Amino acid sequence: MSTEQFAQYQSGYATGKAEYCKQDPFVLGYDNRIYYGICNDVDRRYNEEYWRGKNARNRK
Repeated sequence: MSTEQFAQYQSGYATGKAEYCKQDPFVLGYDNRIYYGICNDVDRRYNEEYWRGKNARNRK
């Protein structure tokens, strides 16, 4: 992989991550969708809110 290809990969990953992390983590958990932990460095509460949604779903 060339330096240019790697830079393109990093740019694409950053764009995709920013888009993915716009999701509401509570809804993600409540809808029982998988969360891979990639947003924890964007918002340290993301994982907490995801699990709050998972737990709310389980209490239904």
